[in-house]
Amino acid sequence: MTENRPMNPLGHIKARARFLSLRYLWRLLAAALALFAIQLGLSLVISTLDWILVGEGTQITLFGMELSLSFEILYLLAQMLLAPLELGVASYYLRGSRGDPGSIAGPFLWYGNRNKLKIAGKYSLWQLGFRVVTFPIGVMPIYYLNQELDRILMEATNAGLFVESVAVDTRGISMALVLLALYGLVSLPFTALPYMLCDIGNRGLFKCVKYSVKLMLAILPQYLLLLVGFIPWVLAGSCIVFIYVFLVVYYRLATICLIDYARSNMTREPYYKDFSHREDEQ
Repeated sequence: MTENRPMNPLGHIKARARFLSLRYLWRLLAAALALFAIQLGLSLVISTLDWILVGEGTQITLFGMELSLSFEILYLLAQMLLAPLELGVASYYLRGSRGDPGSIAGPFLWYGNRNKLKIAGKYSLWQLGFRVVTFPIGVMPIYYLNQELDRILMEATNAGLFVESVAVDTRGISMALVLLALYGLVSLPFTALPYMLCDIGNRGLFKCVKYSVKLMLAILPQYLLLLVGFIPWVLAGSCIVFIYVFLVVYYRLATICLIDYARSNMTREPYYKDFSHREDEQ
C-alpha cells in the first residue's frame, strides 16, 4: 500500500480536530462568539426599531402564529451586511484547521478587501434566496416552538408550577421538529459552501454551490457518522457546561477536516491544494 492514511479516517480527523481545538480554542471561540453577539445585537436592534416605528401595523397571523413582516424583511436585509463577517469566520476556522488561524482580527479583514467583498455580496444574495425559500421549514417551526414554550411557562406559572396540569400540543411540537429535521436535510448539501467560497470563491458562486453539493453528497455517510459521534459530547455537556464551549470549536474544525480530507482524496478534485503549510491567506 502506498496510502499512509488510517483505514478509519474519522478517528484521525477527530483526533486532529481535537488537537487543533485545544491549541487554538480561545481565538476560534472568540471569533464564533463575536459573530453570534453581533447577530444577536442586530436582531434586538431591528426588533426594537420595528416595534417603535411600525408597531403592529405589519403583523399577520399565519397558522396561528403572529409574524411581523417588516421585522422579517429588515432582518433578512440586515443579515446581508454580515456576510463578509460570516465568511471571515469561516476562513478563520479554515486557516485554524490547516495549522494557524492567524490574528484575532482575521475574521473582520473581509470588509477591507474588494475581491472578498464581491464574493461575500454574491453569498449574501444566495443566503437571502435560500432563507426565503426555506422560511416555512426553517423559521416558522422556531416561531411555533417559542410560542408553545411561552404558553406552557405561562400556564405552568398560573397553575402554581404544576406542569402536569398544562396541556402540551405534542402533535404540533412533533410536526415542528419534523420540519426542522427536513430543513437540516435541505441545508446539508451546502455545509461546505462557505469554505469553498473562502478557497475558490473567485471561480464563481454557482461553481462553489455545485461543488459543495457534490462534495457533501459524496461524504454523506461519513458526515452522518461524524454527527452521531458528537452525541456523547452533547450529553456530557449537560453535566459540564465547558464541554459545550469546547464543542463550538471542535465540531466546526472536525467538519472542515473531513471536508479537506475528502477533497484531497477525490480523483477529480480540480481545485484542492495542500494548504497545511501555507502561511498567508490568498
